[in-house]
Amino acid sequence: MFKWLRKHEYDSSLFLFENSSYDKSFLNQLIELGVKVYFNIPCFKRSDEGKPSRIKLNLDKSKEIFFIYARFEDFLIAKKIETVNKEYKFTHFCYMLHPEALNPGTSQIRKQVIKKMWENNYINIMDKECYNSFLNKNEISNRDDSLALFPIGIDIPEVCPVKEKNRSIFRILSILRFDFPFKAYIFGLIDTFSNLFIHYPNIRLTIIGWGEGKKEINDYISALPMKAQKMIELLGPIDYIELDKYILKSDLYVGIGTTVLEAIKNGIPAIPVRDFSYECLTSGFFYEMPYVIHEDGYYEIKQYLEDVLNMSSAEYKCLIENCYLKLVANYKLDSIMTRILNISNKTGITITDKQMKTIMLRRHLSELKRIVFRKENYSWVKQSYEENN
Repeated sequence: MFKWLRKHEYDSSLFLFENSSYDKSFLNQLIELGVKVYFNIPCFKRSDEGKPSRIKLNLDKSKEIFFIYARFEDFLIAKKIETVNKEYKFTHFCYMLHPEALNPGTSQIRKQVIKKMWENNYINIMDKECYNSFLNKNEISNRDDSLALFPIGIDIPEVCPVKEKNRSIFRILSILRFDFPFKAYIFGLIDTFSNLFIHYPNIRLTIIGWGEGKKEINDYISALPMKAQKMIELLGPIDYIELDKYILKSDLYVGIGTTVLEAIKNGIPAIPVRDFSYECLTSGFFYEMPYVIHEDGYYEIKQYLEDVLNMSSAEYKCLIENCYLKLVANYKLDSIMTRILNISNKTGITITDKQMKTIMLRRHLSELKRIVFRKENYSWVKQSYEENN
């Protein structure tokens, strides 16, 4: 997105909140592109009544400022920045990238603000799963799907980079943050790989990951038969700019999120999988379901992996091309960015400090409850999975 903006002569800025985690090599790339980075922007805290830093912008006043953010809390900070920079014209694009991102919970104030954001074209949504979740949780009227849905745009090569199927060594790749149970599919993928390896000794599995759950993954792999262990490569963290090298070495990608898109644009077929499951479940190849995994109709990934392993070279190339064509149809950056930059907010939305304080206090309480619930739920799901395996 930043490259596209630079190419089309837009000035870009990135706001990084205090204690933000980020990839340094990726950040350096942005700085080289001319992106202005604001570091250590204070987040909301209970001690300051939800008031962020008063950021005074020093930009060309003749230009409109376009805010793109993904969380409700980012909207509040953006509104504060707007409040102290009234000499600029602002447009907001709140990009809902997760089904729970704009969940109002039981807060009536938050629900009212989200409703105003929706009615004034502030909120735009990545996919159908997020869209349905948003409508259900906020109890508001829907908009035309073609106007509300904005798939993530990526820079896609003009020609499909088709590769030959590797018949000597077939490499499966998955890239993820070790955040369980959110991305616990990796346990199911490891099990499936171990079972398939008995019949397909030429397969290999590369896992690139980072996060607190790495020891758990190490321990899980260590419990496999020794021959299967040796065929699994566990790496990470890897610099962002190095990831393409590993993607290009692979023959099939399995995972969640934007890494699926990155694989396909590099000519690697992909199978999106379900989150919050210790089994590796899918609704099909990317070209069969490019936005999200179905709410129902999950299948174990084993059959899909075997289908690819048994494909002829011609069938494998056809799979790559089908994934690529679906990627172009739904995620081409030019068309997505043009749509985004043509968004127009209907009216301004005013948020008082008192409303912010109430919203953020509720947020901190719900965050505490969520942490407790996730820990308890994680233990239960893990125990249930282990008992059944």
